[in-house]
Amino acid sequence: SLSSSSSVTLLCGNFGVILINAAWAGKKEALDILEKMIEVTMMRGAQSGGVVTYASGPGGGTSPEGVDAPPQLKGIRTRVVNGKRTTLSELTRKKCEAHDGASRPNREFVRAYSGHTRFATTSKASFEGTHPHRWCPPRPRRVYFVRAQSAPGATKRNVEHFITHNGDLDFFRVAGQWHELGKVQMWLEKVLEYPMPATVDSACIAGLVDLHRAAGCWGLAVRYAYQCGLSTALGPDDPDPHPTYVQYERCGMHFERALDGMLEEDDSLTVRKVGSDKKLRRELTKLALGNLRRAGPDSYMNMPNDVEANALKELVAAAVEAFFDNDLMNTTKLVLGNSKGSFGLCITSSMDAHRQLCVAARGQTMSVAFYPESGLILYGSEQAAVKAALGKRAPEGGSFFGHTRQRGGLKYLVDGSGSTSSLEGSDHGVARHASHGGSRKLPVRQMDTKRRVEFEGKVEAEKKLAIRLDLDDLGGEIVLLDWGEGGKDNVEISAPLEHLRRHEMMNGKVTVIVHEESHAQSNAPLIKRCVKLEDNEFVLPLPPTSKDPVALDLSEIPKVIKAMNDDWHNKPKGTISLNRLTAWHLVNELKSRLRKRQDGAVEHNSVDIMVTGCEVSLWLGEQFASDLQSAFPKMNIKAVSSNKVLGLFGQDFPIPLVGHPTMENVWDLTDTIVIIVSHSGGTFAPLACSYLMKAKTDKIFVVASEWDTQIGKQLRKLGGEVGKFDSRIFSTDCGVRPAEPCTISVVATQNLLTLIFEHICLVVLSDKQLRHVTGANIKDSDLSQLERCNQDNLRALEGLVGFNAAGKALNPEGPGAKAAELRAVGAYWSKHVLEGVYAWVLSAIYIVGTVTAGYPLVTGVATVAGLSVWWTFYLTRFVDALIYLFLPQICITAQRLWQGRPLLHRMTARTVVIGDCPWVAQSAEALLSKLFACSYSAAGIGVISGNPADHLVHRHTHRVVRGALMVCGRPDGRLSALTSLEATVCLSVNQASSIQSIGGTLESITVGHNPSTMPLTAKNIFLDRNRPLFLCEKLLTEKEGVHPDELEMSSGALLGAYSNLRLDSEEKREERSRGGVFELMAKYGLSKNEAEGEMQKFREAFDSIDVDGGGTLDIEEFTLGFQKINPDMTDEQCRKIFDEANVDGSEDVDFEEFVEICRMGAGDMLKILGAQNRDASGVLKVPVSNEEYFGKSMRTEAPKSLKPFSLVNSQNMAMQLYESRIASTQRFVAMAVMFHELATRAQTFWPTWTFGYLGYRIDRTHSIMRIATTASPVSGAEVRDRINYLSIRTELLKALQLIRKSVKSWSENRGLKGYMRL
Repeated sequence: SLSSSSSVTLLCGNFGVILINAAWAGKKEALDILEKMIEVTMMRGAQSGGVVTYASGPGGGTSPEGVDAPPQLKGIRTRVVNGKRTTLSELTRKKCEAHDGASRPNREFVRAYSGHTRFATTSKASFEGTHPHRWCPPRPRRVYFVRAQSAPGATKRNVEHFITHNGDLDFFRVAGQWHELGKVQMWLEKVLEYPMPATVDSACIAGLVDLHRAAGCWGLAVRYAYQCGLSTALGPDDPDPHPTYVQYERCGMHFERALDGMLEEDDSLTVRKVGSDKKLRRELTKLALGNLRRAGPDSYMNMPNDVEANALKELVAAAVEAFFDNDLMNTTKLVLGNSKGSFGLCITSSMDAHRQLCVAARGQTMSVAFYPESGLILYGSEQAAVKAALGKRAPEGGSFFGHTRQRGGLKYLVDGSGSTSSLEGSDHGVARHASHGGSRKLPVRQMDTKRRVEFEGKVEAEKKLAIRLDLDDLGGEIVLLDWGEGGKDNVEISAPLEHLRRHEMMNGKVTVIVHEESHAQSNAPLIKRCVKLEDNEFVLPLPPTSKDPVALDLSEIPKVIKAMNDDWHNKPKGTISLNRLTAWHLVNELKSRLRKRQDGAVEHNSVDIMVTGCEVSLWLGEQFASDLQSAFPKMNIKAVSSNKVLGLFGQDFPIPLVGHPTMENVWDLTDTIVIIVSHSGGTFAPLACSYLMKAKTDKIFVVASEWDTQIGKQLRKLGGEVGKFDSRIFSTDCGVRPAEPCTISVVATQNLLTLIFEHICLVVLSDKQLRHVTGANIKDSDLSQLERCNQDNLRALEGLVGFNAAGKALNPEGPGAKAAELRAVGAYWSKHVLEGVYAWVLSAIYIVGTVTAGYPLVTGVATVAGLSVWWTFYLTRFVDALIYLFLPQICITAQRLWQGRPLLHRMTARTVVIGDCPWVAQSAEALLSKLFACSYSAAGIGVISGNPADHLVHRHTHRVVRGALMVCGRPDGRLSALTSLEATVCLSVNQASSIQSIGGTLESITVGHNPSTMPLTAKNIFLDRNRPLFLCEKLLTEKEGVHPDELEMSSGALLGAYSNLRLDSEEKREERSRGGVFELMAKYGLSKNEAEGEMQKFREAFDSIDVDGGGTLDIEEFTLGFQKINPDMTDEQCRKIFDEANVDGSEDVDFEEFVEICRMGAGDMLKILGAQNRDASGVLKVPVSNEEYFGKSMRTEAPKSLKPFSLVNSQNMAMQLYESRIASTQRFVAMAVMFHELATRAQTFWPTWTFGYLGYRIDRTHSIMRIATTASPVSGAEVRDRINYLSIRTELLKALQLIRKSVKSWSENRGLKGYMRL
């Protein structure tokens, strides 16, 4: 919301339940669903929340005879400001139940609950600012029932309106002039004669609804006409005093007399007929105008009728329009149409709540779900929230579907005018038959009885499925839900919107009317836009409620990873693997782009792949982009925060990205492949990027938790050619995970990115031209080894979390031993964290006991011992005073002695330092800090992180104190490519651990796979290898004569051992004897000294092979030359090398291609010889290495003259990928398990020792913001305006390009015809 003084951005969420089925009324099951919706919506941020519902109430006057008047309703509003450690969903439900119990309607009344959760960013989370908002309290008004009344006379009714809103209101327009929020708020106070209930902008929207919702009340209609309907209206700029409502109502009495006169004169007329007939409206206007003129200026607020002759006519005409037209939906349309900002909006009124509710979306998301079987409608800002009723049945059992009216014969899903359609929008198998001016659907072919019964059963079953409608939040859309009697033919809709199509849902029980703000209104069946929530393998249900969602997430990591891997390897849980389809689409776009780069059709600064996201998703994306860039150095791959993208492209005045190279003129993003990483699929910045980047490219993909997300919805709209299915969504299939500390989402996203990485590499490597244009460093064998490690990773994860893929707990003394060890470390650290509060408990017991007994400890002992000397009296009391003074320190020391913990640690709050590669360190820091976000200060911790191979020492060693806790991940230095990295990490840990004070220092723990202890660390946690040995490890174990599991060498010792192996390598001596020829070739064209002579020798070698002197080598010359160098090479091996060298696809190899192939090392050459020829057709799978140890086949096939260690460097890429994709993931999970145990022990202390009075949840933070759905730090309103501008600009450019193309084609054809005439 926005205050009157400043722009305020809120992370809010709407939600609501409509109980169409009376069986839900007054039942706890209805509130169960409401509470579940609040729980899910809270993920968007929730510091306060509220719900409004309506019930029968006092204040309804006697209706004219014969009028079937709706009930007098009153709003029951409950609002709650959440505490730091309370649960908003529980508080809201309890308060709602307390209010609801006193005013429960009868079972015939359709009740709706409309709610909202609020997250304030620049204003306090106050009770007044909490939704639902209402500006004016219930006030008696003289009303006509426009749809139901035929008798003259008004009825007194209390009128009030409620709104819930997420987004912002910046400006409002009156008579063509825009006014800022503050002026509008002050204007409404004068117009509505009631003080502003809250400074937030949402309350202002409630005031605007009060002003506009005038249908059926002449006093309200005159007020609206006077303030907004006149061309001369000044709105907030009007300096004159405003009329009172008494004056408006007095004026309205003249309109009442005119209308009553028409009704009395013609018994066949109804109020509805008068409003729907233009001629009757004109007659009513004329009569009312005459009444006012006869009554004089005082009757129409002394308007200057004599000065402005048309003013009174305008007033009367505007009042008549407002009386008939300003119903609930048109009010929503008018308010939104004259507002600037973003809106996720729900509007209800006591005049309409018995049958109508209106929701709208513009710049904010909104979804509506229909449950025909149970008789429920759910709506909400969060897509996942409307799935809260999945699997729910009406409390009294049975199907609500059977209680609804039938249309006779074969039942169909019905929309507007009786047309039917499947949920996928298909009309296959039916044809339209017109007769007697009507239309109906009939089967195209005659079916036998059995097939017809089956068909009817399928149609019946499909009609009962829950479906969801997602409103168009970009263009803007308003939806009216009407469940009144009479169906679509009796919907309360005013004349300006009567042309809109009426869609019947819930088997005709509910009518839905849609107004699209930015498009021509569509006549397409609404059902075609809906997504099936049931019987849809791509829509996941909400997770079950758990007391510890973090523990549940950890336990399900193996299950999710196994399901994902099975799905990727063509074992989908459903009918098809969408991830494979999306991967196919992605690599096709990548191949097309690389072809353009090869042809020089892209700019030098053009970005091939851009990975974007926020927080954890971004950190994972950065690692993915880094790995991809390492594999293909000639590709231009960037990773950038989505907020930076919004700051650059989403603002009229771009935000300077100080300290970052991203600028509009630096990176060319035209047709760039964009991969958005957003596990929730609804975070504001990535979601806005999915809109914004459409102006640059249509090659946009997302990595999310499921197919059915907000970003997924936008990308599905991109589509491709007609009849072409372009899958753009990668899904981890984790579904909604409400826990704010991220565990399973991190691991699942990392695993999915690994699979995507492998697939990209596989496709590029299958084409030699793509290998050349990308400068591929990775080989097929690297992928095979990575895939083997990835498959073995499942076993490692099971051991780390203590659960297998089937969800069964592992034996802590067997396969689950590592999980038990990690939890033991977490439990041990919890003693450090809790020692202060335990000391407080012990001190309290001591003080209460000694004071109550009257004898402190020493004094009591002295008294019992019979010491009565005068000086003992003072000495014992002096010692007791010292005990009281230092009692907390004494209690802490006693704990440490009892538990065997270090005595010299500082007695203060602990700080945890996390060290690892960037994505692990940052993700683990976010995890631990969120686990302790709601902890009490007495048992709180500080959390910092850094990269031990980079800046950990520089940033944090000055903060090393006695008792600081440090956990650091160690790469597996047993792999020669990682040995130096582990040595660097160990040095950082030692440096931090060596800083001591009075003999004490921090307590450090390392987590890694190399089973080598570090003397300065308190504990070393060694993770199981769970992979085959690499060649370097095999060679080292052979030299050392030990079993692989017994190889325990420090990183320093490993460096020395590998250096010795390298020196012993005959390949190394051969490379030195060649005088660095290949280094020379690397300098080709850059040096003109001694290297030039060496290159000349290399040229002579080429010329000697080139027998025919043609300047190129054909296959015969190439084979002959290479077999002279190595007689052991076969013709087939020479052919493979020739094909690799022949990049341009010609029949010959030129000198440059010859140089490229000769620069390849021996190991890489052997990899080519062992690779299988593949192309990109069909289903591509990375072959899994089944070698006893990685490199065995390469070692076997190598020439006898080649020392095995010479082949080790060819595995560097595989070893580095193992570290970045697999080993780092295992370290993160290990830390997550340890941190969860630490946090759980700290959490359970409080309710245990306070008998349940104190407590908090580790799965939530104070802000309760799992998904950042609103703009931060950039302006959301500007982003939406920019999106609209870029969208229009993109369409315009496409149109201009098409015109140019057509003109060029026409000109060429015309010129050709002229030439032919000549």
